[in-house]
Amino acid sequence: MIEKYEKYEKLLIVLGSRVKNQRLKKRLTQSELSALIDCEIKSIQRIEKGKMNLSLKMFLMLSETLEISPEQLLYFENGIDN
Repeated sequence: MIEKYEKYEKLLIVLGSRVKNQRLKKRLTQSELSALIDCEIKSIQRIEKGKMNLSLKMFLMLSETLEISPEQLLYFENGIDN
C-alpha cells in the first residue's frame, strides 16, 4: 500500500521544486508569493518541500501568479511512475 502512494509523493516533490524554481525566476521571496496568493508563508514553504497536498484553487493561483501553465507544473516526460 505504501508503494502505491510513493508516486504521488514524488509528484508533490517535483511540483514543489518547479514552484520554487519559477518563484526564483520571478525574483519573488516566499513571503511575497504568499502575499500575492493570500496564503501563509508556511504553506509556500511546505509546497516547495513537497510536503503539502495543495488544493486545486491554490495550484491554479500559483500557476497564474508565477506565469507558468498548469501543464508545465505537472509535466512528466516519462509519466509519474518513472
